[in-house]
Amino acid sequence: MNTWQKLDRITARFCVRLGRYGCWSEFLDRIGRLVCPAFLDPLLVPGMVGDLIPLSRPILMGGVSSNQGGVRNPDPAPPPSPHPNGGDPGDPAHSSAECSKMIYHGMHGAPCAYHGGSADNKFCPAGSVTGMWWRFNIPGLGNVYYVDCCGLAITYKVWCRWAKEQNWCVGQGSSIYTCTITLLFGELKVDGNGFADASKHVLSGAPSP
Repeated sequence: MNTWQKLDRITARFCVRLGRYGCWSEFLDRIGRLVCPAFLDPLLVPGMVGDLIPLSRPILMGGVSSNQGGVRNPDPAPPPSPHPNGGDPGDPAHSSAECSKMIYHGMHGAPCAYHGGSADNKFCPAGSVTGMWWRFNIPGLGNVYYVDCCGLAITYKVWCRWAKEQNWCVGQGSSIYTCTITLLFGELKVDGNGFADASKHVLSGAPSP
């Protein structure tokens, strides 16, 4: 690995750390708006992100429901919303029937099972890469990890709005959000860079047409 690649990975990991939200998230957003000129404001405003192609959400974005981005431990995560009222203003409509499965009740995004991933929603589509995750404690299931798959621009068939999360690709796959897989604590494998291990969570072969 050359120096530029190492620097890129270090920068990506720093951004992941910065993206783990807390009570200071809104403060960071305000600083960002002071530093950036007005014409860059759409990069910082969640409501305008839906107008960007490919779909990509910013690092500095308040209002995340789980506050569990990148957290992996056996401690109980927060419970999900009892109603599908999350998401961002520019999101596709909530797919009520497909998103009714309990394991999807903490999802903000597109289940990979409907977008080239495995039928059990455990694997990203072939040709994609894995990003980071958030988590919720789902009744009857325990902690469910919602891992973003990245790098493929697709047309969404199903979209779940149970939560409000950013794009956790954070530089992986050019930050292009593809879809989201659902894993339990023992199923989530992490690589040396702190991302979900692509060798364990991405289907082999060529991307589906």
